[in-house]
Parts: sequence; C-alpha cells; structure tokens
Amino acid sequence: MNSTLKTTTRRLVAACLVVSACLWHIGCSSWIDHDLNVDPNNPQDVALNLMLPTVEGTLAYNYGSDISRIACCWTQQHIGINRQHEGFYRYVIGEGDVNNAWNNMYATTMINCDIMIKKAEASNSPAYASVGKILQALSLGIVTDMWGDVPFSEAFRGETSLTPKNDTQDQIYVTINSLLDDAIAKISTTSVNKPGADDLIYGEIGRAHV
Repeated sequence: MNSTLKTTTRRLVAACLVVSACLWHIGCSSWIDHDLNVDPNNPQDVALNLMLPTVEGTLAYNYGSDISRIACCWTQQHIGINRQHEGFYRYVIGEGDVNNAWNNMYATTMINCDIMIKKAEASNSPAYASVGKILQALSLGIVTDMWGDVPFSEAFRGETSLTPKNDTQDQIYVTINSLLDDAIAKISTTSVNKPGADDLIYGEIGRAHV
C-alpha cells in the first residue's frame, strides 16, 4: 500500500470515528435519562424532619458506645469481664478506640447537627434550629469532657479548613452556654417547620411546646 493510500485510509477512519462520536452523543442526549446516575440513597438535600432523628439517633449511639464504656469502667461504675469492657477495665485502649469515638461524634452527629441548624435558619424554622443547638451543645459538652480542648469555631468548613484549631475548654463552655441561650430564646417563636413525631426524644409532646 503506497503512502497516499495509507494517508487516505487514516483520514477516512478518523472521520468515521468523529461522526460516530457525534451521533452517539446526539443520540444519547435525546433518549438517556439524565437522572440515571442519581443515587436515591445518597441525596444531596434532606428534609429537616429526616435530619433530626438521624442526629438524635447517632448521638445516642455514639454516647452510649465507647465513650460511656470507657468512662464507666474507669470510674468503676461497672466491671468489665468480657470483650471490649474487659479491655477497657484493664486500661487497654487502642488507637481505634479513641479515633472511632472522635470520628463518630464529629463526622456523623455534629456535622449533621450543624447542617440542620443552618438549613433550619435559612428556611425560617427556629424550632428546628433551637433543637439542633441544644443537641449540638450536648455533643460539644461530651467531646470536651472527653478530650478537653477541641475544634469547634473553625470546624465543619470542609476543604476550606482541613486543620481547624482547637478551642480551649473555657471557650467551649462559653460556646455551649451561648448555644443554649439562643435556643431557649428562639424555640417558642414562629416557625415554618416544627418537630413532631420525628423527634425521637420528645415526639408529639415536644411539638406542643414550640
């Protein structure tokens, strides 16, 4: 095959590929559902009445797991005789025991609580925001009791603040009181959305007070 024929063949193949790509793009754009790759189990936005039970549930789980187990064993409120409890009672603490408790509080309960508060405030729903601040104050009290100086003022900023500074424990206590004061002041004000049966702690009883 001479060079001219080779060049012509290559050009024809390239042209065919370009045309095929264009036709595929046009065809796919017209009949493929653009929501096909949207994962319904990983939503980009969540309603307040779904966020609240998630925050309360994870807070109860995280507080009732390693944090309480270690504290109860070390203060001799109960004796560890098997599995994790036995190790904690003998002061055998691994890196994962501490990291899991820390990550679970920040990466599940507290970040979701922060998102819920901001979403509630943006939607003129101070009832949800107030409940969120109370839960955040409780969470913050737990982590500072466990670790002393902890991040908060620079926390929950994502990639813009990957190494947030530690607030002193004195500052954390001031923040806790501020969260509670603000919650108390606004929990009974007019609110577009209010907690009801989605509140795992108070349920409909809590709804009557907001």
